Amino acid sequence: MIFMLLKIAGLDHLPAPLLSNWALEPSLIWQEGDMSPNGEHYTDAGFNLTMPNHDAWQDALVYLQEFMEDKSEMFHELIGMGANMELHVGTDIPEGETVSPPLEFPRYLLEELVMREISLSVLAFTGEDKT
Repeated sequence: MIFMLLKIAGLDHLPAPLLSNWALEPSLIWQEGDMSPNGEHYTDAGFNLTMPNHDAWQDALVYLQEFMEDKSEMFHELIGMGANMELHVGTDIPEGETVSPPLEFPRYLLEELVMREISLSVLAFTGEDKT
């Protein structure tokens, strides 16, 4: 299973028009001073976009590429606002295995991430680690 989340942080305020104009449905929204899940107060505003889960990495790549192309102008807006963007990709380690299947990041995807100023974080976990 492949899980993806795009974190948009570092904003002075939450741009409600951005969310509505781009038909975004964040899985988490926060403002400066709100309590984070780890018990600390946020020092900025931001939101998380949880993307659909995929059984295969190739399907996740297709979805991600289409999302980035469809939201290209949104990324330009966010860069102009000084947003810090991080793409978190997670994969589960199949039961009875010690490693996950490989996630190969094609050059075009890495170039797209750099062009849109998006950092990349990859993690693997066993079934019991996912909450």
